[in-house]
Amino acid sequence: MLTAGSNSDWKSLYEAAVGETDRAKLAERVATARSAILSHIEESIRNPAVGEHCAMDAALRNLRRLAKSLDSITPSQIPTPLPRDFHLGRD
Repeated sequence: MLTAGSNSDWKSLYEAAVGETDRAKLAERVATARSAILSHIEESIRNPAVGEHCAMDAALRNLRRLAKSLDSITPSQIPTPLPRDFHLGRD
């Protein structure tokens, strides 16, 4: 099973959440993907990956929409999109 332990797996975890068809597993997949993305954002602040922040922001937005469709996820578990002025590039 994929876990949030490796920051490089955020894309795979996101794809697994978006592609999950078993409603019983969906909440866990969304939470795991969200955790991996947020961990990768933290790592990216120290070691920026140009352009990747846009992909992570889009993934968080999609996970938020997906999570809203679930009764088992509380609002505090739904990922918040990154601020519009958020950027990881070196200034």
